[in-house]
Amino acid sequence: MTARLIIEPLRSGHHIAYLIELVNGAASRGLDVIVAVGADSSGDEIAARLHSTGHELPIVRVQMSVNGSTGRGPLGRVVDAYRWWKFLADAYRAATAVRPVEFVFVPYLDAALFAISVLGSPFGATPFGGISMAQRFHLHPMGVTAVPQKASAIRKQLFFRLLRTRGLRQLFVIDDTLEGFVCRERADLRNKIRFLPDPSAPPNPLTTDEARDALRLVRGDPLIAVYGSLDRRKGIATLLNWVVQNGDGSRVQILLAGRVREDVLEVLDTEAARRLVRERRLTLLPRYIEEKEESLIFSAADALWIAYDAVESTSGVLVKAALYGKAVLYRDFGLIGRYATRFGTPVAHAELGLPALPADVRLCRFSPDASEALPDHSWTNACNHIFGPRE
Repeated sequence: MTARLIIEPLRSGHHIAYLIELVNGAASRGLDVIVAVGADSSGDEIAARLHSTGHELPIVRVQMSVNGSTGRGPLGRVVDAYRWWKFLADAYRAATAVRPVEFVFVPYLDAALFAISVLGSPFGATPFGGISMAQRFHLHPMGVTAVPQKASAIRKQLFFRLLRTRGLRQLFVIDDTLEGFVCRERADLRNKIRFLPDPSAPPNPLTTDEARDALRLVRGDPLIAVYGSLDRRKGIATLLNWVVQNGDGSRVQILLAGRVREDVLEVLDTEAARRLVRERRLTLLPRYIEEKEESLIFSAADALWIAYDAVESTSGVLVKAALYGKAVLYRDFGLIGRYATRFGTPVAHAELGLPALPADVRLCRFSPDASEALPDHSWTNACNHIFGPRE
């Protein structure tokens, strides 16, 4: 019996959540699945999480040699791309030693995209697909507020070459402007790319007071939440300094929820952070947030902070905020700015009890009815595209 192979070596951010939803989606369609993970602590955690869902499925462990050499510049990125390509090839060989594979899916294909465009498919003649989340070469030409990317002409041609790769069934992109760019520039490749609205679990809202009580947060005061993997580019320093330095922000509470990256530890050791801790206005939940706790965070918050630093890609936190009908603090930049401006309604800071906003930060709110106007972000829609509808 043949199987679908899903390859995911990463555990941070959305990676585990995506993998679990894809496994659930395949299983609900009666499809056999093999999962390939890394042979490291991340692989251990992913395997444990998969087993905890009750699925009995084969999991293969493969050594991954990507070590973050991107810091060495263009050459380092080339080396890492090749190492990703080799990991995918090794994972495919390990899986086919367990069971014949008829289709390979990689939830995060960006790291190996350009290596595949040069070296070809790492999966032999087996059809494959994946999701691209981080391409930027097309943003400026498509009218998105973004910094023109260096070597964008080369990246564009490599991307078109990728779409012509033998074996690629379809590349899914969570950015509709990339699909539009391909249709405009290379209409002959339009069937190889498909816009897939960033999938998200359906909201499970509670009342604000119920959620705050469960999280042991103060009722009544304005609450701004930063959610997800907490790294420096989330603009956390800007948020803390804004609230501390503005006298009108004396009642604002801040909740930081997610795994803390090392570069944020320095931010949490600043005077602004220490002052908020002394005043009991800064709460930290430094761990991977499970789905039940996620609903508490979004229900408790008055606004989500997504005013990230120079981030041009889209944000799953923004999608969740929209589905929960929440306000967001954002910058009119990149795909976050495009989505918020397109689907959100501007709101005055005073309506939420917030101080005057920093010069480059905007505030909008998604109404509870906004989900009717949004793209279909459901996992049912995503899995229908990737695996086909349930019979």
